[in-house]
Amino acid sequence: GEYQFELVSVHPYFGWREDAAEMWASIGYGEGSLEVTPTSGAKQDSDVSMQSLAVGGSGRITQTADGATELRGKGEVSIARIEVEDNGAFIAAAGIDVSQLKLSLEATHTRKLRGGASLQPSAEFGIRYDSSDGENDGKNTGIALRAGVKRVSTSGLTIEGNVHGLFARGDYKEWGVDGLVRLNPGRDGQGLSFTVAPGLGDTTSEVERLWQQDLRHSVPTSANDADDIAPRLRATVGYGLTHRWQPYGEMTLANDNNRYGLGVRWQVKQAHGVGFHLNLIGEHRATANATNAILLQGKVEF
Repeated sequence: GEYQFELVSVHPYFGWREDAAEMWASIGYGEGSLEVTPTSGAKQDSDVSMQSLAVGGSGRITQTADGATELRGKGEVSIARIEVEDNGAFIAAAGIDVSQLKLSLEATHTRKLRGGASLQPSAEFGIRYDSSDGENDGKNTGIALRAGVKRVSTSGLTIEGNVHGLFARGDYKEWGVDGLVRLNPGRDGQGLSFTVAPGLGDTTSEVERLWQQDLRHSVPTSANDADDIAPRLRATVGYGLTHRWQPYGEMTLANDNNRYGLGVRWQVKQAHGVGFHLNLIGEHRATANATNAILLQGKVEF
């Protein structure tokens, strides 16, 4: 037959932050109904209730005396239960328990070089464990790893490289290598700027992906397709004529989804923190169904 599930819930959130530490918690309660229409017979309904609790925190775990080396952590545990009451007829009492554990660690080291430049190697580890009275035997585990190095010079040039991998339930895995070369203009926004970001493999290098809402949807259970390891390239070059105006061009090459654009940016930042941004761009998307577009985007910050 068919069923319809409705639930209205409230989830107050509490947060506390001080310096480099942060803690949060959320409790939830909801009520609703389950309505079942069998293929033969009368429609049946029953009351449903839900309770949940989540607690998490993030912050610096340790740091050397000179502040050059730092270990940070982030963790969260959540539990929830949904109960369906016995309606005395077709629907029997049932309960579903769901729990989730997420943990990530990041270590960074900053080394000062001659001329004022800095070199920063870093490494991240993340793990997530989902358990529920449901599909996939009720359990799903994901582990993510990342290692990288970044060099920042006083001229505004940044060079960065990362390798990463993600391993989930079954035979599913991801891997990738990506880099970044970026030149920022001076403080007045004038002069040449560019970004070149090549990559090979999967598109993300963030352990933060494990913190997405649904691991089952973000991480499939099948092996990667061969196309997933295709190289990609994102590049942007611009020139600040003044601190407000910057014409630029950009290009993205990724499998069969290539994109080319030319545009101009205009921005004004007031002394009291209010900022205005406009971006006019014309672009060509060389996909299976090629399209051309002119976009005008605006943003106000205060």
